[in-house]
Amino acid sequence: MSTTKFVNEFCEIIETYGGRDKVMKALCYSAKLIAGYHASRNPELAKRYAITSSRISGARATLRLIDDIPMIQYALEYGLGEQEQDRLMAVLGVTANIVDLLYYPIEKICWLSEHNILDVKNADAWDVLNSTFWVLSVYLNLMRTMRNYS
Repeated sequence: MSTTKFVNEFCEIIETYGGRDKVMKALCYSAKLIAGYHASRNPELAKRYAITSSRISGARATLRLIDDIPMIQYALEYGLGEQEQDRLMAVLGVTANIVDLLYYPIEKICWLSEHNILDVKNADAWDVLNSTFWVLSVYLNLMRTMRNYS
């Protein structure tokens, strides 16, 4: 692939919010993977990559502060999943949307608490709830993706 073609394709990917988020997610998880790989081999290098991953993750969380309205729009357009190929895909899609609609405000509460903007009682419980909804969202979307390829 020529350099020009690569640059053009990369720019096309990052022209949208979703594309930029995918690139940031790939960078974040790659740095986390490298940190884990080097944890016992080169702890100083692992620490630098872990910090990098954490900062990218923080940037993504900050950008998600404005995702509520687009998420609501997506959920309304998706509806009850009438356009899906079968009932299971529709149920997975609607459930994933409900989980995401709950996850976004919970994540905001955690972000506001972490940045000392909002005083939250039992911030750890909110973090656990946030992580639970994140895992559910990832799981449901993974199930949808796997079902599409089967």
